[in-house]
Amino acid sequence: MGKKTNIIVLISCLAGGIAIGGGSGFLLGHFLKPPTVNLDDINLDDIEDKNGSMIEKYNSIVEQGKDPLEELEIYEMANLALEKYQSHKYAVALGYGEARSAVNLSILNCSIKNDDTYFEESLSKSFPGSIMNIIVAQRDIQFGLEDSSHVDSYLGTIEGDDIKNATFVNAEKLDYDVSSYKKKFGKSVDSTNVYVISSKTVLTETVTEIDINGNEKIGQSRVEKTESGIKLFLDLHTTYSVVKYYKRMVNLSNSNVSMFNYVHVTYNLDNEFNLISSHIEENYVAGMGNIKATVNGTMDTYYFVDQERPILTDLTQKINYPEKGVLYE
Repeated sequence: MGKKTNIIVLISCLAGGIAIGGGSGFLLGHFLKPPTVNLDDINLDDIEDKNGSMIEKYNSIVEQGKDPLEELEIYEMANLALEKYQSHKYAVALGYGEARSAVNLSILNCSIKNDDTYFEESLSKSFPGSIMNIIVAQRDIQFGLEDSSHVDSYLGTIEGDDIKNATFVNAEKLDYDVSSYKKKFGKSVDSTNVYVISSKTVLTETVTEIDINGNEKIGQSRVEKTESGIKLFLDLHTTYSVVKYYKRMVNLSNSNVSMFNYVHVTYNLDNEFNLISSHIEENYVAGMGNIKATVNGTMDTYYFVDQERPILTDLTQKINYPEKGVLYE
């Protein structure tokens, strides 16, 4: 992959965020001197929960005639929804996002589960008329769930003015097993979520964070019952929650991410805690060397289950992204 691509890969990060893609828009940015977060020193075992199956816990609560909204913590509800989505034999997630900095990007993401094979596409392209024409494209295919299972990873580019109908071309193939892929990129292809969502990362009135100025940040996470289901508002710890996400961003480029200012994730669920859609808002500082800039990113993702879609092993095939909330044909 050429030097030009390396410089801007990070800007597509939100596609993975949820998972998927790289992430930092620092081009033509200004000089900043924020503290650098050393995420390599954080042990995942210290910040992840070991609660077993949330589906089993949920079923037990329902069988006892209790209300899951009263019995479950907000981070458990989020992990329940993610686990229920991943439990389906067939599943598709479609993401639509933007990253705004010195150069603004459109971001698209598609992940497909077809039994025990998993596919993920992340595309980023600068807005029409931008001062630079930036294009980033990645496709990953994972065959199985074992640590030794194979992953085909393709880094390429896209042709076409409209990112929604672009063609994936000029791919460079890289080979991994699941263990080495996850070690490098933070998450495996089968994982729906790139954030750490746990009792230590979801900020509430009782779970707080010390900000860069030494002040206590009171979490704003909350659960809201709506006419159509349940809405989870997650205010995430700006260091602990992004440990895996940071690897995903940095190892796709020569850029660096020095700090997150906020990470807000909203999950829209039905009344049985099935995942319908999500909305992400992020603000972070990233760049190369001393040149850094603030990036504002958003991503809307829609989740579909029990509708089979083939894994795109032929790179000439393209996904024609429909309007938001609609599954492609």
